[in-house]
Amino acid sequence: MLPLCHRVIRSFKSVSKDAEKLDKMNENVLEKKMLNIIGNKQDYSQIKLDNLVYIKKLGIGQFGSVYLVRDK
Repeated sequence: MLPLCHRVIRSFKSVSKDAEKLDKMNENVLEKKMLNIIGNKQDYSQIKLDNLVYIKKLGIGQFGSVYLVRDK
């Protein structure tokens, strides 16, 4: 029978290998999700400010004002 410290080290190595596998699997899942989001990106280039009706101002952010709008 192995001393307790050897059993703990062996268990730790086993757990750490499992954690590395889970980490890699998680990275792959996140990468696939991001690629899916980027691939399904809609084209909003045809929207013009002249075609929108401002309903109300929602707030001011760090990069400018945010408005609620709808199509004319």
